[in-house]
Amino acid sequence: MPGVFKAMREQNGLRSELCETINLSTAETEAMFRLMEQYFDGLDKERFQADLTEKRWVIVLRESSDDTIRGFSSITLMEADVAGKRFKAFYSGDTIIDRNCWRPFSLEKVWTPLVFSHALADPASNWYWFMVCKGFRTYRYFPVHFHSFWPSPDAPIPVFEKQVLDTLAVIRFGCHYDPETCVVSCPADYRLKPGVGDILPEKSKNRFVHFFDISNPGWVNGAELACITPLRLD
Repeated sequence: MPGVFKAMREQNGLRSELCETINLSTAETEAMFRLMEQYFDGLDKERFQADLTEKRWVIVLRESSDDTIRGFSSITLMEADVAGKRFKAFYSGDTIIDRNCWRPFSLEKVWTPLVFSHALADPASNWYWFMVCKGFRTYRYFPVHFHSFWPSPDAPIPVFEKQVLDTLAVIRFGCHYDPETCVVSCPADYRLKPGVGDILPEKSKNRFVHFFDISNPGWVNGAELACITPLRLD
């Protein structure tokens, strides 16, 4: 398949591919935008294309039978210094999976080898995963896969990691990021359609869902909770 350079995994009728974004075809990016439109309001096609173009990679989920795109997650690599220490972070941009094709670990089977191959090859650097969460389902990636992540209901964010998070969020979002709340609020940004990420009473009983809701009450209008986790095998 054109553009595949790193990895390919197949599971339960879905094929996961890691591609360089520069190798995506016009038809593929159009299909990705149409998939986003099914779940988000306020999308702007030019902004979507610009955001995708600046990302280095994209994990694409396809139907094994006909190559239809059923999900994707764009990724890039960021670097900066905090208190004289160099750190690197994988930043996950637009991410969506067709709700009819939700499969356990469909994205992770490609994402995990990518990020840890880089982190293990450069142990001298501090490595992180940086992501902003529009909905509770995205936030729940963190407790499923990592022992330590922030913001978290379990522990306050350490001083160095708070500086890392603030640095990354300001680089990406500038004045739209509030370091007091770790929330990114951009009025022109897109938001989940009603019924897609609703927090129903039974969902709010989960402590991570509840924490996301109270930490980012503006999620209904597109506000995002900025989060990081250290990329360590422990």
